[in-house]
This record gives sequence, structure tokens and C-alpha cells, in this order.
Amino acid sequence: MGKDLWGFKDERELEKYVVDIPETILKEQMDNLGDKTGYNIYGVSSLMKIKNSQIGYDIATVFELMVPALDKYRKTLLIVYSKPESTYPVAITVGNSYEDDMAMFNPKYICDNTDEFTHALGEILQSTDTLNLIAVLYAKAKAINNE
Repeated sequence: MGKDLWGFKDERELEKYVVDIPETILKEQMDNLGDKTGYNIYGVSSLMKIKNSQIGYDIATVFELMVPALDKYRKTLLIVYSKPESTYPVAITVGNSYEDDMAMFNPKYICDNTDEFTHALGEILQSTDTLNLIAVLYAKAKAINNE
């Protein structure tokens, strides 16, 4: 085997970079939601390649609420827009569909670092609108599950 010129030893060395990226933070919050609701509601994400180059980002990570008891009902909570080759900046839209964002891109937050991202995400997840939505979906899921 020839000489290894890469600046890292192996996959384990790269793992330290996974901790504070927006995708990891979102995944953690999705897991927390499932745990806190007994998996009556949980978060799911999907990645979409952006077709509109005018918005300045290449990928969209769509964070949806999933309610299995309501015929796997999904509701988009937020979308994080980013570039694959960089961690930040990211843009966050709240309550819009991907299609709405492509028609008129108006992010509620632009985050340049992990602190700004976790602050914005906390505001979204702790907002009255989000808490009311979770409460209604949870109540409906429990009512159906108890039939």
C-alpha cells in the first residue's frame, strides 16, 4: 500500500466533528420528542436537494412531526437550509412547506454558529404555537389509541 497523505487517521477521528452540526442537533431533538411523548409523536427528517439556486443554499433538511395513530400524519415544523460543504450559515423557516419556501424564501432565522442555531431551535420548539400543536396532536393520538 502506498503512503497515506490524508490529514486524519480514521473514521473515529472524524466523529468529533459530528457532535455540534445542525443535523446532529436536530436528530437529538427528534429523539427527545419521541421519548417525551411515548412515541405518540416523533420527529422525522428528510433531505431535499434544492432546485432554486437563487436562495443561496443547496440542501433542505425538513423536520416533520409524525403521528402514527393518525394514519402516520405528518406536519412540517421547520426546514433548515444549508450547503453540504459547510456547517454554517444555515437558514431556518418555520411552519412553511418546502414548496412555499421555493415560491417565496423568507427565513425566520439565519444562524452563523452552533450557539445561534441552538438558540433559534429552542425558540421554535418552546414557542406557544409548537407547544399547542404538540398538545393537540398528542391528545388526538391518545384518544385514538385508547379506543
